[in-house]
Amino acid sequence: MNWEVRTMRSGTSFFNGTVFKKTVLRFWPLWGVYFVIWLVLLPLNGLMTLQYSTGMGFNGAMGNFAIDTVPATAQGFGLGLMVVFGALCAMAVFGHLYNPRSANFFGSLPVRREGLFLTHYLAGLAFLLVPNLVICLLTLLVELAGGVMCWAGLGFWLAVMCGEGFFFYSLAVARRDF
Repeated sequence: MNWEVRTMRSGTSFFNGTVFKKTVLRFWPLWGVYFVIWLVLLPLNGLMTLQYSTGMGFNGAMGNFAIDTVPATAQGFGLGLMVVFGALCAMAVFGHLYNPRSANFFGSLPVRREGLFLTHYLAGLAFLLVPNLVICLLTLLVELAGGVMCWAGLGFWLAVMCGEGFFFYSLAVARRDF
């Protein structure tokens, strides 16, 4: 005899993959602009530094790039960039709530309100976090090509940028009057 209690899985889902994919595909230019800005600032800057510092070793320009330039971009330029893109991502993803026609459309979907909110929230957060991870990996590859690997500087950059992105995006989502 089987004495286990049979339970029924909950049919409530707080995430909708289709809405997530459509939101990401709809606002890909915002994601692309953010990615290109960081691509120019870190990996391409590192490649130019690598080309400049051929044979200088760890004390050369590539070492300065890994130790000084990468963390400094998070403290200086990164803060302003995160404030702007956190607000832009929130406005783009939740902008349908300010147009009655769009709000009625999303309200008529067979997805619960909690599911719509969480799906849109995660889509907007992905706009900020996924490019940071890709840029971190590309910068790591550039540093490895230069023979310098500074985990502390790159980890600091990634932690600060992801933390700032989460904070400013969540702050913009919590605000009701952009």
